[in-house]
Amino acid sequence: MKETNNNLRIVEGVESTWHYHLQTNDQNSYTSLCGAKVFSTHIPLRNWGKVGHLKERYCDNCKQIATRLFLML
Repeated sequence: MKETNNNLRIVEGVESTWHYHLQTNDQNSYTSLCGAKVFSTHIPLRNWGKVGHLKERYCDNCKQIATRLFLML
């Protein structure tokens, strides 16, 4: 996902370590686009979708919502 919208950020789900969601900057700091409970990170949006040795996972629902809202594919 390209960093084309400064209004989005990556947040981490409380349900699992290294499971990431998306959130708008003006959104409640404990809820993602898909409604999951989350906490903030300092991960740049340009890292969305990258998987390393930690086997990071990314929320498909958040990606779909962001794509519809911000045309970010």
